[in-house]
Amino acid sequence: MTSHRDPSMNVQAAPDSFTAIGGTARQASNSTHSGVSRAPPSRSTRKWRGKLSKLLELPLDLIFMVMESLEARDLLSLARTSKTFRDILMDRRKGPPLWRSAIANTVGLPQCPPYMPEPAYVNLVYCNHCHECLRNNVTVVYFQWGVRYCKRCMPKKIIDLQDVIGFLDEVRKTTGVDRPLYVWRGELHAVEFETYLRSWQMLAGDDEGRKRLAKSSAEHVALRQQHAWAYMQWKDDVAKLRKAERESLKATRLTAIKERLKEAGYTDELEAITDVEFADQPFANKPALLTDRAWGNIRVDACRFVEERWKLHLRRERHKVIKPRIHMFDKVFECWLRDWDPNKYDPEDPKAIQRMKPGDFLMMKEAQLVLEAPPQSIIVPGSFDSPHASLREIVGRWYDACKASLNALLRTALPNLPEHVDPVSLAICSFDCVEPHCSQKFMNYPDVLEHRCRGIRVKNKELSYSSIVQELLSDEHRPLAWDVSHVRVNSRVLAHHAGAIVRACGSDPFAASPRDLDERSMRMICAACVERDGDTTMRSEVFDWRRAMHHQATLRHRDAPCRWIVLPNGTTAKVRAVERLLRDDPKGRRSVRVVFLCKLGCHSLAFWDFDDLISHSLKRHGMQGNLIIDEHFVEAPVEVDDGLLQGMFIRVTRSGDVQVLPRSTR
Repeated sequence: MTSHRDPSMNVQAAPDSFTAIGGTARQASNSTHSGVSRAPPSRSTRKWRGKLSKLLELPLDLIFMVMESLEARDLLSLARTSKTFRDILMDRRKGPPLWRSAIANTVGLPQCPPYMPEPAYVNLVYCNHCHECLRNNVTVVYFQWGVRYCKRCMPKKIIDLQDVIGFLDEVRKTTGVDRPLYVWRGELHAVEFETYLRSWQMLAGDDEGRKRLAKSSAEHVALRQQHAWAYMQWKDDVAKLRKAERESLKATRLTAIKERLKEAGYTDELEAITDVEFADQPFANKPALLTDRAWGNIRVDACRFVEERWKLHLRRERHKVIKPRIHMFDKVFECWLRDWDPNKYDPEDPKAIQRMKPGDFLMMKEAQLVLEAPPQSIIVPGSFDSPHASLREIVGRWYDACKASLNALLRTALPNLPEHVDPVSLAICSFDCVEPHCSQKFMNYPDVLEHRCRGIRVKNKELSYSSIVQELLSDEHRPLAWDVSHVRVNSRVLAHHAGAIVRACGSDPFAASPRDLDERSMRMICAACVERDGDTTMRSEVFDWRRAMHHQATLRHRDAPCRWIVLPNGTTAKVRAVERLLRDDPKGRRSVRVVFLCKLGCHSLAFWDFDDLISHSLKRHGMQGNLIIDEHFVEAPVEVDDGLLQGMFIRVTRSGDVQVLPRSTR
């Protein structure tokens, strides 16, 4: 009877024991295609070199007793320490019992498959080198094929099932065997397939021989599948055991950290922190015992974390107390608005209290005493009525404080202002929102107090009363309390540029207020922006003093003041007549402004100030020097509901006829 060799026996990781144990290092040194170079021994490795040399002086029976007590991984390492140990363990008569004993000593490790030598089996399980290129740290084991492959070699050592489905159909029709080869996730091992293909071709014309070959190969596939599942189950058990060990070490470490923190005086603070919050921290989420040295390295981080969590806990507790009281104050504030009599405060400014928001009153000491009362205190709406100060006094105190902070801001930004003037009351002094993407610019006092930008968020969340109130208002998307840090002095129109506009209106720049210029109601045109349509028609945009400020800040005029031409009284009267018609039209109060869009990958960001665009280009894109229009940025007109008129155009013919046209019809 003719016997046929099982082709699957040639698919294993190592053809002989030498390759499995001793050949790895030598092959690595002789390999020319792997690109792997051997690193020099580390200091920790050199200090142990030669320590096992005395072991060889022991009697041989003691050496065998030591080897029989080792686990499989340790025996594999011992076989690679010296030629003497390798010769002993690779001896075909003495070696197998030692390897079987080592496998039995390893908890849960399945027995060696009958189709694989014990050294090759242990090498496959524990040696983390690629079986093709000898790269290190290869963790994936293809036990069903008896190999380890790295990510680079794996595509070259597998065959897609669809590429050989025709050959497998031929085998099925010829032999009636469905699975002559091991298919794993739609792939076959190239070595196994090529070996089987050669054996199949050698049996051409011998149908009985091919049937025996397919049947023998299928039986071997079933045997390998059985051992592969056993190996994978063992790997899962080992992973679970290691995970449990790591979790146990982490729990022990966490307990030790807490004990250290209690010794440092953080007993109360630890009660507000859960184990889950602790476990997320890098200093606690380590599977290692806490030694004195380790505690010294992490003590600062641990104390900082506890203090931050304690502050967060205190903030949350204060939120629970203050938040419902703020909602109660909202109803009180509505009553204050209804009962407010502007004639008793400032008849010329009826919007005095409307500019204030609930958050502004909450920052007053009268409201703070109520909101910070002990949790057990009974708070009713009448608690917010101050017995020491009237509502008029509270409003006046708020305006005085805001005015003083704005004056200080102006004095710092414009140090050349005369000492005798009140800077905040001047028309030449205006403010912008600090948010670069906010359209609110050129805000004069007191209108600047009405601005509450939704783009400003509370960043510094501290334990102070003001920080907590601002945080609660921000979380509910309500207007924040006004703060001078939310605005900046407008730098696009310097004092002498704005002064040219005020002088064109016939007023003193260091005396005229916004109300003074509004009452003069003068209109002007920019001499540099006059458009000529042939020789008979002149066309130009008309500005009041507020829109003139915006025009002065455009790129065309930002470096030098415009030359303003004041319109005659008759032409001004015609312009104002058209303006009165537009005031009744909602679209008429939407002015057209120019924004700057970054073309360096940030098209969605609109900058209302060119200086903000310059800062953005430097910080985000590293652009230094001049920015070129249409290359680094573009200008885009945008309609803004800022209360300013959309703008008039006058058309003057050679005969002197004047036509006034809105922007939309020019």
